[in-house]
Amino acid sequence: MNELDYHEHVQRSRWLKKALALAVIIFLIIPLTVFFAYFFVSGPAENFKVGEVFEIREGMNVSEIADFLEKEGYIKSASVFKLYDRWERFRGGDESGIKAGRYTFKNEEDIFGVYRRLKNGISGIEDVKVRIMEGDPNFLIAETFEKNKKFKNFSKERFLELAKNKEGYLYPDTYSFSPYVSEETIIKTMEDNFYKKAGKIVDRIEKSNKSLNKIITMASLIEKEAGNAPRSVKKRVSGVLWRRIELGMPLQVDAVFDYIYQKHLSRILFSHLKVDSPYNTYQNKGLPPGPIGNPSISAIEAAMYPTPTKDLFYITGKDGKFYFSRTSAGHYDNISKYRTNYKKSVVEEEDLKNDSFGNQGLEN
Repeated sequence: MNELDYHEHVQRSRWLKKALALAVIIFLIIPLTVFFAYFFVSGPAENFKVGEVFEIREGMNVSEIADFLEKEGYIKSASVFKLYDRWERFRGGDESGIKAGRYTFKNEEDIFGVYRRLKNGISGIEDVKVRIMEGDPNFLIAETFEKNKKFKNFSKERFLELAKNKEGYLYPDTYSFSPYVSEETIIKTMEDNFYKKAGKIVDRIEKSNKSLNKIITMASLIEKEAGNAPRSVKKRVSGVLWRRIELGMPLQVDAVFDYIYQKHLSRILFSHLKVDSPYNTYQNKGLPPGPIGNPSISAIEAAMYPTPTKDLFYITGKDGKFYFSRTSAGHYDNISKYRTNYKKSVVEEEDLKNDSFGNQGLEN
């Protein structure tokens, strides 16, 4: 072998060794590294906190989130988490980032599963269903949330403070909220639902010469007076109440007293009727200054489109039906026919005899 051939042989040997080394790296070392990274770095953390709730705060960046997750024992490597985030952003072009909120895991997850859950905002926390009844005023809504112990941080006082100008506009419905929902989110969700459900009729009201506040106020009275009645009855009740306003008569609606006293009154007494309040429809003529509860669509429609009538009175009989009349004589005749226990169950006997608040009597 001459010297030239020898050098070529040496060069070829070196090339083969490099190629072999490269093959070992590609087909052995890299797979082993990936294997090691997956099972020993990106696999589930040893003390993974299954069932515990943690919070990703608003404004935290990926680096802070990764460090937090590693410190709390949800991932093994903050560095791998950050690298995976960079890869996902590069691969998908999604710059939305990880969603703030509270999370929990029912099972152990590897680092990729943790990342995907946080990226998609899947909290793992079951929502709590809550039913808000038609006509419920804000103070009753607050009590409903307060009594449901599944809501962790709810403050009745804060809710009422934030919702004080929203009476009538928090739509009664069945809602699902996180146990950690804020009072602001509850109010916004219910108000948004109002404009979603009542949007069409609100548009018609605003295009008419009628005041939205007055229509919603009247609707709240109708809801409390005739909430379970058919739509046709609600419209007829609306006709009576609007006619009393037209004639300058006090509305004498008993439903306002729950709102005035901020609690349910099982009996309306003569002493209640004397309360000094702008919402007292026995002492003041016209509508109250604002809604006394949160009405349904049917009540809003009844307030907007009352049935024209000459009736001035109505009662609810023991059979649940409504009985209307034009005169006080007809009104008391209906009372004697359909509510024989009226005097004993609603007001003191002497108060009814006095009848000092007009011909309608002390309960509609």
